[in-house]
Amino acid sequence: MTSRQTARREQLGLIALVGGGILIVAIVVVVAMLQANAPVAPSAPPSVIQGQFADSSLPMLGSPNAPILLMEFSNFSCPGCAQYHPEVKRIIEKHVNSGAAALIFAPMIFGVGEDPSYIAAQAALCAERQGKFWQMSDALFEIHNLRGSRSFNRSNVTQAARDLSLDDAAFADCLASAEIPPAMRSAAAIFEAMGGQYTPSLIYSRDGGRSWNWFVQPDGRRYDSQVPLSAVDQVVGQR
Repeated sequence: MTSRQTARREQLGLIALVGGGILIVAIVVVVAMLQANAPVAPSAPPSVIQGQFADSSLPMLGSPNAPILLMEFSNFSCPGCAQYHPEVKRIIEKHVNSGAAALIFAPMIFGVGEDPSYIAAQAALCAERQGKFWQMSDALFEIHNLRGSRSFNRSNVTQAARDLSLDDAAFADCLASAEIPPAMRSAAAIFEAMGGQYTPSLIYSRDGGRSWNWFVQPDGRRYDSQVPLSAVDQVVGQR
């Protein structure tokens, strides 16, 4: 290799080194700019796109065309859910009965088979087939309050069905089904997609269920559980 070739190679190497250094600096600058302008991540996503709400398996009270859709994730064996139920009834009385909102119930469970939460949720959904989901919900939370969170069995939910004048044979056939109801699967999928952690939880939609939002506390944190009537009042009032 001649001295001219050696000099030429050293010159190319220097150019490559300088060019590489400039590229690295440029990348660092761009990353710094992006980080400086990046929005601060909220403590929880404000909404999750679910697609147009069309899951008829989830019981609904009120009109699907109501300006606000509410969805409650609740478990009949959850002590907090039983405690929150009177507040839900106040929300229904004030906003659902007036037509300002509709309430969708998303049944959550702790287990399947003979698990008390599963038997109770199954009983409520079987009552839905006879048009009495909400009446059965009240009856189940009453059983919870009188006998305890783990007290549900096939005998006492069947008696609750009789007290509501449901068709015995149809209710028994529904209760005997080994298939997990679609409403339970839908509830679990939406709860997971929303990043839910606790029951009872309440979310809302302003666009017919295409997107769902958490209620937000005055300090900006989301309500992970037991949304008060006052927070629902605020959202409904903003429509």
